[in-house]
Amino acid sequence: ERRENYKLIRELERFKKLFLEAFDAIFIFDLNGRILDVNKSAQELTGYSREELLKMDSFDLRPPEESKRVRQILHVLRTQGVARGISDTHYKRKDGTLVPVEINAKVITVDREAYILNISRDITERKKIEAEIRERNENLEILNEVGIEITSRLNLREILPRVVKSAVKIVGGDAGVIGFITEKDRKIEYPYGYNMPDSLASVIATDGLPIIQQVIRTGKPIIVGDFAAFGKAYRCFASTGVKSLMLVPISAKGMVFGVLGVFNFSTDKRFTERGLWLLENIARQAAVAIENSRLFEEVHRRAKQSEAANKVSRIISSTLDLSEVLRLVINEISEAIGTEAGGIFFYNADENRFYGKMGYGPTRRYVQDIIEDASNFRLADEAVKTRNIVLIENAQADPRIPRKYVAKFNLQSILVLPLIVKDKIIGVVSLAHTDKEHRFDEDQIAFAKSIAAQSAIAIENARLYEAERYVANVLQKSFLPAEVPEIPNTSIAAYYTTSSEVGQIGGDFYDFIQLPGSLIALVVGDVSGKGIEVASTTSLAKYTTRAFAYQTKHASRVLESANEVIAREIEPGSFITVVYVIYDWESGRLLVSNGGHPFPIHYVAKQNKAHLIENINAALGILPDLGYSELVEKLEEGDVLVLYTDGLTEARRGNQFYGTDRLMQIVTNNAHLPAEKLINQIVADVYAFAEGKLTDDIALNVLKRV
Repeated sequence: ERRENYKLIRELERFKKLFLEAFDAIFIFDLNGRILDVNKSAQELTGYSREELLKMDSFDLRPPEESKRVRQILHVLRTQGVARGISDTHYKRKDGTLVPVEINAKVITVDREAYILNISRDITERKKIEAEIRERNENLEILNEVGIEITSRLNLREILPRVVKSAVKIVGGDAGVIGFITEKDRKIEYPYGYNMPDSLASVIATDGLPIIQQVIRTGKPIIVGDFAAFGKAYRCFASTGVKSLMLVPISAKGMVFGVLGVFNFSTDKRFTERGLWLLENIARQAAVAIENSRLFEEVHRRAKQSEAANKVSRIISSTLDLSEVLRLVINEISEAIGTEAGGIFFYNADENRFYGKMGYGPTRRYVQDIIEDASNFRLADEAVKTRNIVLIENAQADPRIPRKYVAKFNLQSILVLPLIVKDKIIGVVSLAHTDKEHRFDEDQIAFAKSIAAQSAIAIENARLYEAERYVANVLQKSFLPAEVPEIPNTSIAAYYTTSSEVGQIGGDFYDFIQLPGSLIALVVGDVSGKGIEVASTTSLAKYTTRAFAYQTKHASRVLESANEVIAREIEPGSFITVVYVIYDWESGRLLVSNGGHPFPIHYVAKQNKAHLIENINAALGILPDLGYSELVEKLEEGDVLVLYTDGLTEARRGNQFYGTDRLMQIVTNNAHLPAEKLINQIVADVYAFAEGKLTDDIALNVLKRV
């Protein structure tokens, strides 16, 4: 009995240490949000000591404006028992700063008492990256909008202001102008300038004229940031306050007939080659618009309809990204028919409510904020109930469309089409004209119905995929370390990617386990199978290995102990291949034990040669009571250790496999690189070999002694 008690105490101490030393911040709350316990990471994240936190509750951790959100989260936990992936909240640190966090929380019951287990992660860096990506995408979207405006409109009085304003915004300028050579007397006229001071407009037409003529004559762009280095014709721009400028030709069929210019008035902003590239692209789009004619409007419209139908057909088989599908669908339908505004709305039958998902034209930025009950969204409700189109020829007077949208977007006529998949209504597509000149004709309506039918399939497939992929991503991320550790005398890098198969959870995983002293364990494993069902097995493999890692300094004994547990818990017919390495960063010593996994690669710098570490044991989970062996190797300065799963060596091109020989060769050729760059070379080579298509997941670790 004493031995059992001692064992129980040891287990409790072990779990307590796992709780206290976890990388993520862990809070234990009661159901009212009062803090009952925290780990070290929670203290580091908030800046409060444990004693201080135990006197606080969920509301004390948040800024006052998030109190309502805290109540919502607590309500969800009390009623549903779990709250996952909450990333719209912050913790208020002791120093008053706000830290964005992602929270995963669950209600657990211990001795009939309910508690909230809250695992929080600092996502400051992720938010920063997301903001950068959003900013980059916004610029590309603006460029895309310019292209859409140019290709879908033929009225230059509408197009040119959009071209110039967008050009200025995209390249970060302050003013812009567009000019054309007149056919009659070959003079340059400037039909539109944006934010142009009179002095600059005057210089362009006089002293600066030779520069404009040079661009037109040579067909080459000009970018100037230092007027002092140029002649009088350039310095005249400086006298108007211009600090830098870009001028690009507008040409078609090899002939230049115009110029597009952007100017800066601040020394803090400098034009770049990237900006020049964007400006040249806008100029090319403007040239297309100018060359087109209203005489061919009907021909172009029919061509767009045919292309739109083909694109929607390709969407069904080419992409499952929901946002991309929605964007392509609404763009293609709107452009082909010639409507100025549009939107896609999902219908929730249980709530009898419509949710805006993607807009086009002036509604683009607002549609996702629209949530309407069917009783208020009568035109969409009618399309759902009748399972047919709804045509409103005079939106200004029709009560079926809310007045606020008519006024906000200047809606004149509207066509609503139901999205139906296998007799189920999933939403509607709304198309609208914002001018009185255009109306929907029978040909347009028939075309729109055809496209809507195809689009519904693509949208529903993307919706199902997104839901499945979300589950897969959340589970897969939970099996991987949040970051790569920093190890003295060592360069280390890790990589993971899923296969090209959609919505599948792979069994590949890797882990880093910090052991006492100068030891660290590296684990790379692969659970047989794929899909949701392997998630529990992967979790079992990772955390069982972790549990035994702290009990011994022998890699073989860790696998022996882990196999004892896994063999009794795993589903019959399943198994786990694992390579477990204990690395001493002071001496470079490696202890390697391999449970049925692909052999690690050891590159020896002094020999400039790589070899396989061939330690053979059974995979984990096949039989209990198995013995495992281990090998000793040593990393000298410049040596490299590569751990990987079979998805890498079994990457295919036709009937050929990537193989270990090719892997050892790429390691040898690039062993002089740091671990991160070496791993990038390996990944790039695998993707090039497999032509971008992977049939299995890949987990990859590279360790280099420096």
